Amino acid sequence: MASNTFQSSLSILIALLFLSNCQAARHLLDTPEVESSPHPTIPTLPKPELSSLPDIPTLPKPELPPKPEEPAHPKVELPPLPEIPKVELPPKPSIPSIPKVELPPKRSIPDFPKVEPPPMPSIPKVELPPKPTIPEFPSIPSTVNSPTHATTIAHEGH
Repeated sequence: MASNTFQSSLSILIALLFLSNCQAARHLLDTPEVESSPHPTIPTLPKPELSSLPDIPTLPKPELPPKPEEPAHPKVELPPLPEIPKVELPPKPSIPSIPKVELPPKRSIPDFPKVEPPPMPSIPKVELPPKPTIPEFPSIPSTVNSPTHATTIAHEGH
């Protein structure tokens, strides 16, 4: 509840500030122009003379000492690789043959005698009576001020 009171008072305060700013702007437009006084002249100041800059001595370019020569490495020849003797592998063991397993013969399913279902009884056709029709009701007049409507209201009041 306090939140609603705070929000409403804050919105009223903002509205008043806005209106007062508008009024102040209108009054600014209504005020006569103020004559401006002549600006005072600013005296020119003498420019100080700068002394000449001292000469910067040029430095000699540094030279790098000569690169020391690297002693030549003697070429080292690698000894020839020894020959690896070929080793004969023993013959691979042969996989023993698996004897074929004979499955027992399939048992035959005995033949059952075919049974025929009994014939379906015939259902006699039944004729339905004709559909009843809904009688049409007289339509209600759409005008409220009809004379029949006024008389029925008057008769109900007695």
